[in-house]
Amino acid sequence: MMPIMMSQSFWLVLAMIAWGLNWISAKVIVDAIPANVIVFYRFSLTAILFIPLIKFKRLSLKIPFNMLGWVVITSVIMGLYQAFFFMGLTTGLAGEGGVFVTTLNPIITFLVMTFIDKKPLKKLEIGGLILGLFSMVFFLQLWHFNVAHFLSSGSLAFIGAAVTWSALTITSQKIKLHPIVVTFYTFALMAPFSIIGHTQYIYTSVSFGPVFWMNIVYLALFGTIFSTTIYLSSAAKLGPKKASSYIFVVPVSAALFAFFILNEPLGWASIVGGVLALSGVTLLNRR
Repeated sequence: MMPIMMSQSFWLVLAMIAWGLNWISAKVIVDAIPANVIVFYRFSLTAILFIPLIKFKRLSLKIPFNMLGWVVITSVIMGLYQAFFFMGLTTGLAGEGGVFVTTLNPIITFLVMTFIDKKPLKKLEIGGLILGLFSMVFFLQLWHFNVAHFLSSGSLAFIGAAVTWSALTITSQKIKLHPIVVTFYTFALMAPFSIIGHTQYIYTSVSFGPVFWMNIVYLALFGTIFSTTIYLSSAAKLGPKKASSYIFVVPVSAALFAFFILNEPLGWASIVGGVLALSGVTLLNRR
Protein backbone atom coordinates (compact mmCIF):
# COMPACT_ATOMS: atom_id res chain seq x y z
CA MET A 1 0.00 0.00 0.00
CA MET A 2 2.83 2.40 0.91
CA PRO A 3 4.67 2.07 -2.48
CA ILE A 4 1.36 2.71 -4.26
CA MET A 5 0.78 5.84 -2.17
CA MET A 6 4.32 7.07 -2.85
CA SER A 7 3.90 6.48 -6.57
CA GLN A 8 0.56 8.29 -6.54
CA SER A 9 2.14 11.18 -4.62
CA PHE A 10 5.01 11.43 -7.12
CA TRP A 11 2.67 11.71 -10.11
CA LEU A 12 0.37 14.10 -8.26
CA VAL A 13 3.28 16.45 -7.52
CA LEU A 14 4.33 16.37 -11.20
CA ALA A 15 0.73 17.08 -12.20
CA MET A 16 0.56 20.04 -9.81
CA ILE A 17 3.81 21.47 -11.20
CA ALA A 18 2.33 21.21 -14.71
CA TRP A 19 -0.80 22.96 -13.44
CA GLY A 20 1.36 25.76 -12.09
CA LEU A 21 2.71 26.33 -15.59
CA ASN A 22 -0.89 26.38 -16.89
CA TRP A 23 -1.37 29.84 -15.40
CA ILE A 24 1.66 31.23 -17.18
CA SER A 25 0.89 29.51 -20.48
CA ALA A 26 -2.67 30.87 -20.48
CA LYS A 27 -1.56 34.38 -19.47
CA VAL A 28 0.83 34.54 -22.45
CA ILE A 29 -2.06 34.19 -24.93
CA VAL A 30 -5.14 35.49 -23.09
CA ASP A 31 -4.50 39.17 -23.91
CA ALA A 32 -4.34 38.57 -27.67
CA ILE A 33 -7.40 36.39 -28.29
CA PRO A 34 -10.85 36.20 -26.60
CA ALA A 35 -10.93 33.69 -23.74
CA ASN A 36 -13.83 31.78 -25.34
CA VAL A 37 -11.69 31.03 -28.37
CA ILE A 38 -8.79 29.77 -26.23
CA VAL A 39 -11.20 27.54 -24.29
CA PHE A 40 -12.67 26.18 -27.53
CA TYR A 41 -9.31 25.19 -28.99
CA ARG A 42 -8.05 23.84 -25.67
CA PHE A 43 -11.19 21.75 -25.13
CA SER A 44 -11.36 20.54 -28.74
CA LEU A 45 -7.69 19.58 -28.97
CA THR A 46 -7.87 17.85 -25.58
CA ALA A 47 -10.88 15.77 -26.64
CA ILE A 48 -9.20 14.82 -29.95
CA LEU A 49 -5.94 13.81 -28.25
CA PHE A 50 -7.85 11.67 -25.77
CA ILE A 51 -9.31 9.46 -28.54
CA PRO A 52 -6.11 7.46 -29.35
CA LEU A 53 -5.42 7.11 -25.61
CA ILE A 54 -8.92 5.74 -25.03
CA LYS A 55 -8.50 3.29 -27.91
CA PHE A 56 -5.04 2.23 -26.73
CA LYS A 57 -6.34 1.48 -23.23
CA ARG A 58 -9.49 -0.12 -24.72
CA LEU A 59 -11.79 1.95 -22.54
CA SER A 60 -15.54 1.95 -23.05
CA LEU A 61 -17.25 5.27 -23.76
CA LYS A 62 -20.64 3.95 -22.70
CA ILE A 63 -22.24 5.99 -19.93
CA PRO A 64 -24.69 4.18 -17.60
CA PHE A 65 -27.98 6.05 -17.42
CA ASN A 66 -27.58 6.70 -13.69
CA MET A 67 -24.19 8.36 -14.36
CA LEU A 68 -25.37 10.60 -17.22
CA GLY A 69 -26.55 13.41 -14.95
CA TRP A 70 -23.26 13.51 -13.07
CA VAL A 71 -21.29 13.61 -16.35
CA VAL A 72 -23.34 16.60 -17.57
CA ILE A 73 -23.04 18.41 -14.22
CA THR A 74 -19.27 17.84 -14.11
CA SER A 75 -18.93 19.09 -17.69
CA VAL A 76 -20.85 22.29 -16.92
CA ILE A 77 -18.74 22.88 -13.81
CA MET A 78 -15.57 22.41 -15.88
CA GLY A 79 -16.87 24.99 -18.36
CA LEU A 80 -17.60 27.45 -15.55
CA TYR A 81 -14.15 26.90 -14.08
CA GLN A 82 -12.49 27.70 -17.39
CA ALA A 83 -14.64 30.82 -17.77
CA PHE A 84 -13.60 32.11 -14.32
CA PHE A 85 -9.97 31.04 -14.99
CA PHE A 86 -9.64 33.19 -18.10
CA MET A 87 -11.79 36.05 -16.78
CA GLY A 88 -9.38 36.39 -13.88
CA LEU A 89 -6.29 36.19 -16.08
CA THR A 90 -7.64 38.91 -18.40
CA THR A 91 -7.21 41.52 -15.66
CA GLY A 92 -5.05 39.77 -13.06
CA LEU A 93 -1.52 38.42 -12.72
CA ALA A 94 -0.82 34.77 -13.52
CA GLY A 95 1.22 34.19 -10.37
CA GLU A 96 -1.36 35.90 -8.18
CA GLY A 97 -4.20 33.87 -9.71
CA GLY A 98 -2.25 30.64 -9.41
CA VAL A 99 -1.71 31.33 -5.72
CA PHE A 100 -5.21 32.60 -4.90
CA VAL A 101 -7.20 29.85 -6.64
CA THR A 102 -5.03 26.90 -5.75
CA THR A 103 -4.73 27.85 -2.09
CA LEU A 104 -8.50 28.26 -1.69
CA ASN A 105 -9.24 25.00 -3.59
CA PRO A 106 -8.18 22.46 -0.96
CA ILE A 107 -9.52 24.57 1.91
CA ILE A 108 -12.99 24.75 0.33
CA THR A 109 -12.89 21.05 -0.63
CA PHE A 110 -11.88 19.95 2.88
CA LEU A 111 -14.62 22.04 4.51
CA VAL A 112 -17.34 20.87 2.10
CA MET A 113 -16.35 17.20 2.37
CA THR A 114 -16.22 17.51 6.17
CA PHE A 115 -19.81 18.78 6.08
CA ILE A 116 -20.91 16.05 3.63
CA ASP A 117 -19.17 13.20 5.47
CA LYS A 118 -20.20 14.62 8.85
CA LYS A 119 -16.74 13.83 10.20
CA PRO A 120 -14.76 16.44 12.15
CA LEU A 121 -11.39 17.53 10.82
CA LYS A 122 -8.37 15.88 12.42
CA LYS A 123 -5.76 18.00 14.18
CA LEU A 124 -3.20 17.44 11.41
CA GLU A 125 -5.80 18.42 8.79
CA ILE A 126 -6.64 21.62 10.68
CA GLY A 127 -2.93 22.40 10.99
CA GLY A 128 -2.31 21.76 7.29
CA LEU A 129 -5.23 23.98 6.23
CA ILE A 130 -4.09 26.79 8.53
CA LEU A 131 -0.60 26.60 7.00
CA GLY A 132 -2.15 26.68 3.54
CA LEU A 133 -4.25 29.72 4.46
CA PHE A 134 -1.24 31.56 5.85
CA SER A 135 0.74 30.68 2.71
CA MET A 136 -1.86 32.66 0.72
CA VAL A 137 -1.52 35.58 3.15
CA PHE A 138 2.22 35.72 2.47
CA PHE A 139 2.03 34.98 -1.26
CA LEU A 140 -0.49 37.78 -1.82
CA GLN A 141 0.89 40.03 0.96
CA LEU A 142 -2.61 40.56 2.28
CA TRP A 143 -1.35 43.02 4.91
CA HIS A 144 -1.38 45.48 1.97
CA PHE A 145 -5.01 44.57 1.18
CA ASN A 146 -6.80 47.16 -0.93
CA VAL A 147 -10.50 46.83 -1.78
CA ALA A 148 -10.19 48.66 -5.11
CA HIS A 149 -7.31 46.42 -6.20
CA PHE A 150 -9.23 43.33 -5.07
CA LEU A 151 -12.25 44.24 -7.20
CA SER A 152 -10.24 45.22 -10.28
CA SER A 153 -7.52 42.52 -10.26
CA GLY A 154 -9.64 39.53 -11.26
CA SER A 155 -9.84 38.31 -7.66
CA LEU A 156 -13.62 37.77 -7.76
CA ALA A 157 -13.21 35.59 -10.85
CA PHE A 158 -10.39 33.70 -9.13
CA ILE A 159 -12.70 33.00 -6.17
CA GLY A 160 -15.26 31.65 -8.65
CA ALA A 161 -12.56 29.42 -10.14
CA ALA A 162 -11.64 28.07 -6.70
CA VAL A 163 -15.26 27.29 -5.81
CA THR A 164 -16.03 25.59 -9.14
CA TRP A 165 -12.86 23.47 -9.07
CA SER A 166 -13.71 22.29 -5.56
CA ALA A 167 -17.17 21.37 -6.85
CA LEU A 168 -15.55 19.52 -9.77
CA THR A 169 -13.34 17.54 -7.39
CA ILE A 170 -16.38 16.43 -5.41
CA THR A 171 -18.75 15.66 -8.31
CA SER A 172 -16.13 13.75 -10.32
CA GLN A 173 -15.81 11.09 -7.62
CA LYS A 174 -19.54 10.38 -8.02
CA ILE A 175 -18.94 9.14 -11.57
CA LYS A 176 -18.07 5.44 -11.65
CA LEU A 177 -16.19 5.64 -14.94
CA HIS A 178 -12.49 5.64 -15.78
CA PRO A 179 -11.01 9.14 -15.10
CA ILE A 180 -9.79 9.36 -18.71
CA VAL A 181 -13.34 8.82 -19.98
CA VAL A 182 -14.72 11.36 -17.49
CA THR A 183 -12.16 13.98 -18.56
CA PHE A 184 -12.81 13.26 -22.25
CA TYR A 185 -16.53 13.87 -21.87
CA THR A 186 -16.16 17.03 -19.78
CA PHE A 187 -14.09 18.65 -22.53
CA ALA A 188 -15.87 17.19 -25.55
CA LEU A 189 -19.31 18.23 -24.29
CA MET A 190 -18.34 21.82 -23.47
CA ALA A 191 -16.16 22.60 -26.52
CA PRO A 192 -19.05 23.53 -28.89
CA PHE A 193 -20.65 25.85 -26.32
CA SER A 194 -17.44 27.78 -25.64
CA ILE A 195 -17.18 29.15 -29.18
CA ILE A 196 -20.74 30.54 -29.35
CA GLY A 197 -20.55 34.17 -30.49
CA HIS A 198 -16.95 33.85 -31.66
CA THR A 199 -17.21 31.43 -34.58
CA GLN A 200 -15.47 33.91 -36.91
CA TYR A 201 -12.17 33.08 -35.20
CA ILE A 202 -12.35 29.50 -36.48
CA TYR A 203 -11.67 30.75 -40.00
CA THR A 204 -8.69 32.90 -38.97
CA SER A 205 -7.06 30.45 -36.56
CA VAL A 206 -4.06 29.83 -38.86
CA SER A 207 -2.97 33.44 -38.35
CA PHE A 208 -2.75 33.13 -34.57
CA GLY A 209 0.95 32.30 -34.80
CA PRO A 210 3.26 29.62 -33.34
CA VAL A 211 3.28 31.03 -29.78
CA PHE A 212 -0.51 30.62 -29.54
CA TRP A 213 -0.47 27.05 -30.86
CA MET A 214 2.49 25.99 -28.71
CA ASN A 215 0.63 27.14 -25.62
CA ILE A 216 -2.64 25.53 -26.72
CA VAL A 217 -0.81 22.20 -27.24
CA TYR A 218 0.78 22.54 -23.79
CA LEU A 219 -2.57 23.37 -22.14
CA ALA A 220 -4.24 20.41 -23.85
CA LEU A 221 -1.51 17.76 -23.59
CA PHE A 222 0.26 18.47 -20.31
CA GLY A 223 -2.04 20.95 -18.59
CA THR A 224 -5.10 18.77 -19.10
CA ILE A 225 -4.61 15.22 -20.39
CA PHE A 226 -1.63 14.55 -18.13
CA SER A 227 -2.48 16.66 -15.06
CA THR A 228 -6.27 16.53 -14.89
CA THR A 229 -6.40 12.78 -15.53
CA ILE A 230 -3.90 12.12 -12.74
CA TYR A 231 -5.77 14.44 -10.40
CA LEU A 232 -9.22 12.93 -11.04
CA SER A 233 -7.75 9.42 -10.84
CA SER A 234 -6.15 10.31 -7.50
CA ALA A 235 -9.40 11.83 -6.23
CA ALA A 236 -11.14 8.52 -7.00
CA LYS A 237 -8.41 6.44 -5.31
CA LEU A 238 -7.39 8.65 -2.39
CA GLY A 239 -10.58 10.65 -1.92
CA PRO A 240 -11.18 14.32 -2.76
CA LYS A 241 -9.72 15.64 0.50
CA LYS A 242 -6.38 13.84 0.15
CA ALA A 243 -6.03 14.59 -3.57
CA SER A 244 -6.95 18.27 -3.18
CA SER A 245 -4.25 18.73 -0.51
CA TYR A 246 -1.59 18.41 -3.22
CA ILE A 247 -2.96 21.53 -4.90
CA PHE A 248 -0.91 23.51 -2.36
CA VAL A 249 2.07 22.61 -4.60
CA VAL A 250 0.56 24.64 -7.46
CA PRO A 251 1.03 28.16 -5.97
CA VAL A 252 4.70 27.40 -5.40
CA SER A 253 5.28 26.29 -8.99
CA ALA A 254 3.04 29.07 -10.39
CA ALA A 255 4.95 31.76 -8.48
CA LEU A 256 8.33 30.36 -9.62
CA PHE A 257 7.25 30.04 -13.27
CA ALA A 258 5.75 33.56 -13.19
CA PHE A 259 9.03 34.91 -11.85
CA PHE A 260 11.27 33.20 -14.41
CA ILE A 261 9.00 33.47 -17.48
CA LEU A 262 6.86 36.59 -16.96
CA ASN A 263 9.24 38.52 -14.70
CA GLU A 264 6.57 38.85 -12.02
CA PRO A 265 8.07 39.79 -8.62
CA LEU A 266 9.23 37.07 -6.22
CA GLY A 267 10.21 38.42 -2.80
CA TRP A 268 10.72 37.12 0.71
CA ALA A 269 6.97 36.87 1.28
CA SER A 270 6.61 34.48 -1.66
CA ILE A 271 9.42 32.29 -0.33
CA VAL A 272 7.79 32.12 3.12
CA GLY A 273 4.45 31.37 1.44
CA GLY A 274 6.03 28.53 -0.54
CA VAL A 275 7.50 26.97 2.60
CA LEU A 276 4.13 27.21 4.38
CA ALA A 277 2.25 25.71 1.40
CA LEU A 278 4.58 22.71 1.11
CA SER A 279 4.45 22.23 4.88
CA GLY A 280 0.66 22.23 4.62
CA VAL A 281 0.78 19.43 2.03
CA THR A 282 3.08 17.42 4.31
CA LEU A 283 0.77 17.79 7.30
CA LEU A 284 -2.38 16.95 5.34
CA ASN A 285 -0.81 13.72 4.09
CA ARG A 286 0.56 12.49 7.39
CA ARG A 287 -1.31 9.69 9.07
